[in-house]
Amino acid sequence: MDDKFGNIVRLAEAPAERKLTMGKTHAFLRAVLGFDERLDVRAVATPDIGEEHRKGFKGLLRAGMARRLTPGVYAMAHPVAFMAGVRELVPPPFETAAALCRLHGRNMAIPMVVAEFVLGLSGRPRLHDVSGPFPWDGDERLEVAGVVLEPVDPRIPSMSPAGQAVALAGSKVGRENLREAAHGVLASVREWLRGDLPSLTPGEREVAEAILAIPAGAARTAPDGFMPSSEACPTVHGWRIAEFGDREVLTADLVTGHPSLDDDRLGRSSPLIWVDERIGWARTTSRYYRLGVRA
Repeated sequence: MDDKFGNIVRLAEAPAERKLTMGKTHAFLRAVLGFDERLDVRAVATPDIGEEHRKGFKGLLRAGMARRLTPGVYAMAHPVAFMAGVRELVPPPFETAAALCRLHGRNMAIPMVVAEFVLGLSGRPRLHDVSGPFPWDGDERLEVAGVVLEPVDPRIPSMSPAGQAVALAGSKVGRENLREAAHGVLASVREWLRGDLPSLTPGEREVAEAILAIPAGAARTAPDGFMPSSEACPTVHGWRIAEFGDREVLTADLVTGHPSLDDDRLGRSSPLIWVDERIGWARTTSRYYRLGVRA
């Protein structure tokens, strides 16, 4: 790889390297929600480019590898994607929102749909489909380049995604879904939540402490009142519960009806929230599964 191409790659990766500007939010979205999604087009802000890359970036604009979305924010194809033929330069909304925050020197929090996922109240959304509004610590509502940034209490974006989730969606956690929420919270996020306790309001802290008081790990029974989903759900055959890092997951000799997998072996599911062999259902952070015969 020659120096010129190497510089372009480094510029394409710049927003990820500057993830600390967003606290843990941008990194969390990319690592936890978008781990299985390819990011062909990124959004970069003027501060990302820097003086050393400004001249080269103008060359990218002329070559059609980048385009301006709004003053100070640009869409840019990853070099590998551009070489593969990607020409529609439309970054996912979360990328544009994060770039706008970097442009204005502000911090972004996770949107409500992600907060509900973090608390185990909903399945894992597809990161490219998360459209906002995106909470930020700006002074006013900003609607530009196809995304909306909505002002929130400035303390919220300064917290980890765990604290953000409790502050934004904790009111939706009640007695009826507390156990499911507690088992749905990722283990690493639980540790973040402990660190955020001093920043939470008394009501938020009560929810957080109730979640932390329930031992981590997948439950072996469905929540009270669980009703099987009427939507098409994948079925696992020859399934097992396995440990992966600090979480339990499902593996299976065969999975059928999966929205993103052909009928094939399930190497591992997303983290398991609960599994109830008696009723034949399991829930992971991504989706519900029907249980076939156990291995």
